[in-house]
Amino acid sequence: MLVLTDEDVHQLRRSADSDAVDGTLYRSLRERADRWSGTPGLTTPGGTMSWWHVSWERIADVAAMQRLEPSEQYATWLHEETLRIVRASEDAWIGPFFRARGPVAVGALETAHLTLAVSTAAGLCPDVFDAGEHDEISAVLRDRGQVLCRRFLDRSEGIPAAAAPAGPRRELNNWAMVLLNGYGTASAFLSDRGGIAETIERFGILTGLFEPDSYGESVQYWNYAASQLSHLHDVIRAYDPALAAGLDLDCYTRCVPWVASSHLHMKPLAGHGDQPQPRALNFGDSGSTFRPSADVLLHIAARAARSHPAEAGLARWLFEETYAGPEQGRGEGESFGFVNSFRWSSLLLLREAAAPLSPNAAGLDLARSFAEGTAVVRDRWEATQTVLGVHGSHDPMKVASHRHADQNSFILVHQGERIFVDPGHCCYRLETQRIATLSTSHNTLTFVGADGPIEQLKSVHSLQYPGARPSIERDGDVTIVTSDAGAAYPDPIRSVVRTWVTRLPHAVFIIDHVLADEPVQVETHFVLNNRDGALRVDEHDLFRAPERAATLTARRNGAGARLVRAASTDGGADLAQTPLRRWGYVHDYYHPEPNQVGQGREGSASIYTFATDRAATDYLAVHALTLGDADALDHWEVTGSLTEGLVISRDGAPYLQLRSAGGPVIADATEQAPARVSS
Repeated sequence: MLVLTDEDVHQLRRSADSDAVDGTLYRSLRERADRWSGTPGLTTPGGTMSWWHVSWERIADVAAMQRLEPSEQYATWLHEETLRIVRASEDAWIGPFFRARGPVAVGALETAHLTLAVSTAAGLCPDVFDAGEHDEISAVLRDRGQVLCRRFLDRSEGIPAAAAPAGPRRELNNWAMVLLNGYGTASAFLSDRGGIAETIERFGILTGLFEPDSYGESVQYWNYAASQLSHLHDVIRAYDPALAAGLDLDCYTRCVPWVASSHLHMKPLAGHGDQPQPRALNFGDSGSTFRPSADVLLHIAARAARSHPAEAGLARWLFEETYAGPEQGRGEGESFGFVNSFRWSSLLLLREAAAPLSPNAAGLDLARSFAEGTAVVRDRWEATQTVLGVHGSHDPMKVASHRHADQNSFILVHQGERIFVDPGHCCYRLETQRIATLSTSHNTLTFVGADGPIEQLKSVHSLQYPGARPSIERDGDVTIVTSDAGAAYPDPIRSVVRTWVTRLPHAVFIIDHVLADEPVQVETHFVLNNRDGALRVDEHDLFRAPERAATLTARRNGAGARLVRAASTDGGADLAQTPLRRWGYVHDYYHPEPNQVGQGREGSASIYTFATDRAATDYLAVHALTLGDADALDHWEVTGSLTEGLVISRDGAPYLQLRSAGGPVIADATEQAPARVSS
């Protein structure tokens, strides 16, 4: 079990009045514990989440402060709420109504979290409970925690089962890591060496779910998975350091460059107060306000400092970047990874953590592609002006839950404004969430064939539609990202190659080349961010100037983007398109209940679609994007044609050029960067 020794208590108490980050964390932990223990119950007045989803984090906060600064308030609350969980029914231990029930009770996420909450309370503060209550605690951790979690694990594919499980087996994903954390932590509390040995064996199996540089579910679910394995590692390390020596930390540590590349910036979020909030590239089921859990970052910074010095330093850098203000005003759901924060173990890990290492110092490329399909291009790491995030095709993956039908989509951020966005995710039981997963809700393509609409197929578990991760070519300050998402579409679609030719911070060409075995109409979607009503769109040249190239100008809080449909052909012949407008959703972060803060309203996304007027089999189109100050977009111009070459110019000076070489489009020389890069 994770414990606080007397020396730990002495050292941490000394930080209580510090002006450094450890003092900030300590005081914030105390404030949270005071708030939770100030009223009976795991939930608090004004709270929005059910008790299951706050149990572990709140029990842990109060237990830690009871150990650090014992008080009657902490002790009474901890005693009552822990025993309330212990004495809850078996059905309550399975979780809310939407968790599966059957003739034989099987654990769910909530089962593991309740197990972790009870283990934490009794492990940190044994003096709060009498001998009889300790017997109750041990019995429930054995009969509910171990048994229910183990039943789930025994039904999981790829994990050796102690006995032949009844019912279908479940493919592995983050759930197995959560349930193993519950099972292993209970085993350590009970000093069950057989359970610990089984945990270590299964730990090794689950580390194989990570890709060489990323994780197949989403960046947010990487954090949830890593938080479980890192906690379990430290539990086993506290139980017997020799047993922990062979546990694999590389699996989640090697993903840190992907996580750092996905981090965008810190700034206030309209509707959530004045404190800076993180923003991230949030492809799939991931919140736009994602930051990794402090415990995960500091675990990596401390435990991997020798084996992975660059990743450890980057993890510490991410912690410093995103936890200058440790609280984000939402004290619910941290342990489930909904809105990440820190716990008491961060205070311990901080003392051992490597020094921060910035992305520049760590040698992180400005353009990089990852196995799960993300490619990121930015103009620079310090004082970044523009970030292009691409979710393209992906390598075959070990796990593929929580993905969207979003291959060849993108997010584009300029001057700290997310202009072209991903919808994110919300309560999984809503129709709104289903809509958010569709290709038509992303910056990508759909089609209409003879039999009706053709959307992407969404990768789920082993049913995947992989190709290869996006390729990246660089020549000077021109960067080209290419992805073929053809495998994600059913027949008759054969190939869907999208190429982003960038010269950041100001210019992007988006080139789409589609081959189909039968004629299809092409729909190209662009999703603009209006979550706070700050979007201003000029549609004049989109709907009412047919003699000019269709142009859409979007502005947000001083940052602007202008999209020009520069070319559209089928087999070389011009192909007219009709612009359409509809509305969608932009979600901030997940909540397990509907109609909560963080869930976007209908209309928070403005979606513009270019639909071809007739069907095509060899479709080639180019859209040009210019980025700059909202009031300076008229300095930019897009001229030329596919045959003569397309040019993005600023005040008459060529900035980025494309030319056709009788087939593929070529990114050509610019006056400022005389390089030729083939797409």
